[in-house]
Amino acid sequence: TREIIVKGNLNIVYPAFLLDEVFKYKDYIMEKSDYSHEEFDKILAILLKYLKLVPIEDIKPRLEEAKEVMADIDLKDSIYVATALAIDGIIWSEDTDFDRQNKVKVVKTKELIKSIKNKNLNP
Repeated sequence: TREIIVKGNLNIVYPAFLLDEVFKYKDYIMEKSDYSHEEFDKILAILLKYLKLVPIEDIKPRLEEAKEVMADIDLKDSIYVATALAIDGIIWSEDTDFDRQNKVKVVKTKELIKSIKNKNLNP
């Protein structure tokens, strides 16, 4: 994932306020990845250089629509759908819940890697 973000030459966005979640689960992430505090902070700083953070003010106008789309699927994922709607983007996720909606295009990691490779072969 890190390599795709850093080397993929993609326009990747993330809801700005969800960075709080990253910090909330920092210890869990560090435990699973075997990173030290310094390594975690360094990697996060690098990744943030490649992410565009979308302010909640840009997302809010699409949130109700996203909640309707995800109501019978997983309401917690509404924020990602709203973000994609707000920027006219796609969702990159392995979460199969997104496959159950048809409002926003969803790509899996394998598809994204294939697309990146094709772009690199066909400049």
